[in-house]
Amino acid sequence: MPGTVDEAEEHATTGPAHTMQCMEVWGSLGIVEDSATMPGLDIWVLSRPHDGAVEGGDLHVCSSCGTGRISRVILADVSGHGAKVAELGGVLRGLVRRFVNSIDHGVLLTRLNNEFHARATLGKFATAVLCTYFEPSGVMTISSAGHPRPLVYSTRTRRWRFYGDGKNDLPSPAHGASKGKGSEPANTPLGVLEDAEYAVAPLRMSPGDVVIFYTDSLVEARTGTTAQGGAMLLGEAGLLELLDSITREERMASRTGEVNAATLTRRLVEAVENACASAVDHSGKNSKHGIDDDTTVLVVRINRTIAKQSFLEALAVQLRFVGMCVRALLPGGGPIPWPELSKANILGKFRPVWQRSLGERVAWNE
Repeated sequence: MPGTVDEAEEHATTGPAHTMQCMEVWGSLGIVEDSATMPGLDIWVLSRPHDGAVEGGDLHVCSSCGTGRISRVILADVSGHGAKVAELGGVLRGLVRRFVNSIDHGVLLTRLNNEFHARATLGKFATAVLCTYFEPSGVMTISSAGHPRPLVYSTRTRRWRFYGDGKNDLPSPAHGASKGKGSEPANTPLGVLEDAEYAVAPLRMSPGDVVIFYTDSLVEARTGTTAQGGAMLLGEAGLLELLDSITREERMASRTGEVNAATLTRRLVEAVENACASAVDHSGKNSKHGIDDDTTVLVVRINRTIAKQSFLEALAVQLRFVGMCVRALLPGGGPIPWPELSKANILGKFRPVWQRSLGERVAWNE
C-alpha cells in the first residue's frame, strides 16, 4: 500500500484496484488511499492520521474466504497511537484470518473483544464496526462495538440513511445471548467488558447499494463555536446533509442516478473540511475548528461479480489450506481457519435454488 500522501494520491488516480485472492487478508494502518475488489464487494479506503503522522489509531482489515463467497470488512478506531496499536493490528489480522471461512462473525467479534480486554492494563480499547457479505444470498450482516453508525445507500429507495433509520434496520438478538437476556449492555467498545454481546443485523442487498464506514472524527468535526465558547460539531445530521449534496451534484453531472462510490472517500472528507473552513466563531476567542483526530472513510459497494473458481484456482486454495494446517503444527504457527459447518456455507454454492431460499428470509435494504 502507498506509504506517503503523494504516493497514495497517485495510486488512487492511476493504479488499478487490488483484486483480492481467496484466503487473503488485506488492510493496514497509517496513510492509505487505495481500493480493492472481490466477488460481491468493491472497496475504497482513505485514511489520514492526525497532524501529518505516519501512523495513527485507525485500523482497517478486509478478507475473502477460501471460495470467494464470504467477504468481510472491519474498521476499528483504537485509543492512542504507536507500537501498541500496531500490535493490536496484528491481533486483529490474526483473528480475521482464523475466521476467514466463517459466515457468522459473532464469534470473531467476541474473541476480538476479549483480546482487547486481556490487554486492559495497556489502557487500550477500541470502537469497531464489522460487516460480512455472503455473495450467494446477497445478505450483509453488520455489527458495531460502540462505533459511529454506517451510512447506507439503497438503490431501491435512491436515498442515503444512517443504519438503524431504515424500515428493515432491526438488529437480531445479540450473538450468544437468549432473547430475554439484557444484564450487560450490548455493542460496547472492544475491551470494556469481558464477553460483551454484540447484535448481528442482516440486510438483503442489491447490486449498486453502498455502505460507508467512517471514524468519529467526521461527526465530531468542529464547525463553529457558541457564544459561551462551546464546540459546534458537525454531527450525524450535518454529515448526512453533506453526503446528500455530493450525491445531488453527481446525479446532475452524470444523469444516470447512480452513486459514484469510487470518489466518495475523498469527496466526503473534503466536504467536511470545507464545512469546517467556513466555521462561525460566536465566542470571539478565535477558537480552533476542523477535524481533530485520525480520519478514515471506507466505502463498500455491492457488485455483480459471482464467486466461482476454475479447477486450478480451487486446487491452489486447497494447497494453501493444507499449508496452513502444516504451519499450525509448528511453534507460533497460528490456528487453522476451519470452514463454518452450516447449511449456508455448505450448500451456498448450489444456485439458484439455495440462493433464493437464503435471501427470501432476510428483509431488503430499504
